[in-house]
Amino acid sequence: TSNRLKHRVEKAIKHGLTVHEYIPFDANIEHALKQIGIRWENAIKGPHIYLGHLNFFENYTGKRWFYVREGKKITSMVMLSRIEAYQGWLLKLLVTSPDAFHDTSEFLVASVLDTLRKENCRFLTKGMAPATRLGEVDGLSSMSNRIINGIYSIISKIYKFQKRKEYWLRYHPKVAPAYLVLRRPRIGINETKALMKVFRTSHSFLK
Repeated sequence: TSNRLKHRVEKAIKHGLTVHEYIPFDANIEHALKQIGIRWENAIKGPHIYLGHLNFFENYTGKRWFYVREGKKITSMVMLSRIEAYQGWLLKLLVTSPDAFHDTSEFLVASVLDTLRKENCRFLTKGMAPATRLGEVDGLSSMSNRIINGIYSIISKIYKFQKRKEYWLRYHPKVAPAYLVLRRPRIGINETKALMKVFRTSHSFLK
């Protein structure tokens, strides 16, 4: 863990933040966690990409929830999904209330990592995260390659991929490349719509 992250966690502890694991079933806590998701989504401005949905309690099997309390108020939550093949967890959702203490999300993630480490868990993944630049591209002409790289560069700036990357690099993750395989060597409107649906792209310019 970097010194900067340690400093943020120490500030959160001094501020009085505490982390708790939610054990079903408590209607009041579930309602409070759902409200965090609603406030988080309503506070988003501009184009945004996220994976997953905000129905945190659609299925209880193979899930864990951790949340932060600031006094009596719950201000942040993270949801983990079990990955049996690796005997570990997927960090599926991390949402923080807009009015939460500045270092709340870092404190929560660091606390979850500590908890899993004490349980001798050897695997936790954030899952897919967008790269700031495209890597290897096969099957396209040199002109198409330049065009698609240019388009992706614009998308990367609009959706602030670099900022997302910087946040997760604080935890020193191991990064592995992922590849998208298309049956036909071209990307049209239908393919673009399918990708937008998969990545749950939303535009919130009016918020």
